[in-house]
Amino acid sequence: MMLHLQTNELIIERPFTHPDHITADQKTLCYMAVQVCALLEYPYLASEPPYIVLFNRPDHSNWFHRIVIAQPQELREVRPLTIVGFFGQKRDDANVELAHEFDRILIAEIPTHPGLLSYSTMALSGGNYANLVVFAHDDARNGWSSSRAHAQAVQQLSPNYYRTVCIYNGRLPQGIYQHHHLQLSRAKYYDYQSEPRWQAVREIGT
Repeated sequence: MMLHLQTNELIIERPFTHPDHITADQKTLCYMAVQVCALLEYPYLASEPPYIVLFNRPDHSNWFHRIVIAQPQELREVRPLTIVGFFGQKRDDANVELAHEFDRILIAEIPTHPGLLSYSTMALSGGNYANLVVFAHDDARNGWSSSRAHAQAVQQLSPNYYRTVCIYNGRLPQGIYQHHHLQLSRAKYYDYQSEPRWQAVREIGT
């Protein structure tokens, strides 16, 4: 059963749903979009997409930001784009090898998925990660959600890897280069520590 949260409703026993996280998460997703723009303008990319680039910072232990650009020409267009943002808190006993296996499957599928323009993963503090996925339109987002690899990751990986998950739906109304206009319209929350799984949704005003 999906619980519907009010705009500023607090669930004390589930602090990961606090509405204050929305602003911080939006800033993180905007930063990730900035890095996608920077990569689009990088002059030394491979001759053919997909472009897969891993950024490392030596002064940050285990820090990285990976960007996959599948359709650069579409991504450069000035038009509305659909986004999905993902923030997960991993378990202390998370199955890291299983996560790597599903990651390889998902990355391999990205270039073949119609309308999936880019997929970014960035390490956060505490060993957690954020994802920003940019789609050409809502239909492409819905198609990715129902893909076999994505469905397997949700059903098999998430309950065994994450304690909690927050997934945002949103858009870039003027394209990726106007990343400061990134909008979030909905947050979906999942608590895998509960049995049955606790889940909720919150509509976000723009």
